[in-house]
Amino acid sequence: MLEMLQAEIETRGQLTPQAVADHLLKWAQNEVLFGRFAGPSTRKALKLLMEGKSPTETGFPTTPLDMISNGAAMKVSPIGLAHPGNPDAAIRDAITMCIPTHNTDVAYAGAAAVAAAVSIAVTPQATFLAVVDAALYGAKEGYRIGKAQAQIIPSPSVVERIRLAIEIASAESEFDVACLRLGNVIGCGLPIIEAVPVAIGLFLASRGDPNSAIFGAVNLGGDADTVATITGAIAGAYAGIDRFQPDLVGQIEAVNHIQLAGIARQLMDLVSAQD
Repeated sequence: MLEMLQAEIETRGQLTPQAVADHLLKWAQNEVLFGRFAGPSTRKALKLLMEGKSPTETGFPTTPLDMISNGAAMKVSPIGLAHPGNPDAAIRDAITMCIPTHNTDVAYAGAAAVAAAVSIAVTPQATFLAVVDAALYGAKEGYRIGKAQAQIIPSPSVVERIRLAIEIASAESEFDVACLRLGNVIGCGLPIIEAVPVAIGLFLASRGDPNSAIFGAVNLGGDADTVATITGAIAGAYAGIDRFQPDLVGQIEAVNHIQLAGIARQLMDLVSAQD
């Protein structure tokens, strides 16, 4: 995710498949991160990139697992942050980010849903309805663009599953009950048709509280790190850094040897330059 943010910053908000590939290759040099966290589609794509293949060719799936994996949605949230209030620009760059690793219509739909949701969530006037509407819009646009340029995957609709997750989250007043229903009905596993809709449902069920949303995602099990990442990205963009528990933020920074404030300033410089 942070490498995608750096790619966006370096290209000044005009992301290219080559820039995405270059930063993925840089990330893969860390054997610990690559060994623990690279998903099936990313591993395959990186192998092909290392062999000299073009990033416009490496993202087409070769196995059933490649066709459905959720890595594109997991790392896309910085794209939404880089285009606050501009979901169309966020969708454009989200799809560019998909091309080297997840060049399918369903990946486009899932990644575009998250990028568009974050793009709206980070604006001061954001509402729950506006965020989930943006997610639906992003998914629809992802499918539309995917039909023209990506591999089409027979799959349940990300759009319809987001709608179902919204219905479940809206119908339950107790967060724990909503989490259980979302996990039982939508699922929280590796497929992008589970991870993205359930994350949007958890955001809505938490009423925008990032701490509840993230803990709820983690405790569902399944592909918990990815689902919590997507959920936290949307809820965090909506709520802002002050809503997070400071001790946990400090722990994240210490363990990962990063300074989030410095990264945020780089992002703000990019946004200001685009205004």
